[in-house]
Amino acid sequence: MKVLVIGCGSIGRRHLKNLAELGISGRAACDLSAARLEQVRAECGVEALHTDLDAALAEGPDAAIVCPVTSAHVPVARRALDAGCHLMVEKPISHTEAGVEALVRDAAAARRVFMVAYSMRFHPGVNRVSGMLKDGRIGRPLSARACCGQYLPDWHPWEDYRDFYMSREADGGGAVLDISHEIDTLRRCFGEVRQVAAMVSHLSDLEIDTDDCSELILRFDSGVVASCHLDLVQRAYRRTLEVFGTEGTILWDYVSQSIQLYTVATGQWELVRHDFDRNRLYRDEAACFLAACRGEGSPPVDGADGLRTLRVVLAAKRASREGRTVEP
Repeated sequence: MKVLVIGCGSIGRRHLKNLAELGISGRAACDLSAARLEQVRAECGVEALHTDLDAALAEGPDAAIVCPVTSAHVPVARRALDAGCHLMVEKPISHTEAGVEALVRDAAAARRVFMVAYSMRFHPGVNRVSGMLKDGRIGRPLSARACCGQYLPDWHPWEDYRDFYMSREADGGGAVLDISHEIDTLRRCFGEVRQVAAMVSHLSDLEIDTDDCSELILRFDSGVVASCHLDLVQRAYRRTLEVFGTEGTILWDYVSQSIQLYTVATGQWELVRHDFDRNRLYRDEAACFLAACRGEGSPPVDGADGLRTLRVVLAAKRASREGRTVEP
């Protein structure tokens, strides 16, 4: 199988390394920056390097991993699909709905895999929480709280944060859009979102034109009400999920690699540990995509699912602008 990685920032280089570990010898890379491609050659051992996307696609890759800035996802994925590629598009699927529905429809018509890379779908802790909910360990879920935040200049310490796409609205940056893993996780656990209220804000002194501190309230068709806090300002990385049910409580913590489970039946807290290798998320994600390309299963988040999460994000932005509750 020949796989083209389009966009060779940190996540693109990670994908190229993982593809090698997974036995993909036909790796190619495309980026507008020749200097970045030289970094790819040195770090990833890839020799098929292109600054021109048409030339890269003319080599006939079977699949493309699309990871330029978010605002370029749809036009780049469209060109790769038209060239016959299966698609894995980095999350979020885009920064607007423009062109997304047509891309999803055309990929299905062409029988091409369209996977959206929400890597937290492969996290052992989140998977354990999902299993506990399905097994009814805490009865009927009533409410939940998801939180994720980290100080933006700490994300990529090797570069000026003001040069990072996350700092620019036009490139698809901002907390509520880029940290939409939490929205995807909540949808996975509780189903589709019916109503959204939000305050999407820029509160810090960071020199960016995107939101850096956002609060969402989501009501699901299942009746669950959840809050979702996303920020670029916390001075220590934090990611948690709390779920409160009729028969107990689940508290998951990314940093401590643990789940605390309280059930009425036992009247006690149980501590559940899970091993975690951050790169394993991305390696398992890539393995899942490659398997789907071979016809061995389906991606956990396809294009239509990624679009539904994007619609929740855009609804949050609209709710904040208009000061009212809206439907996705």
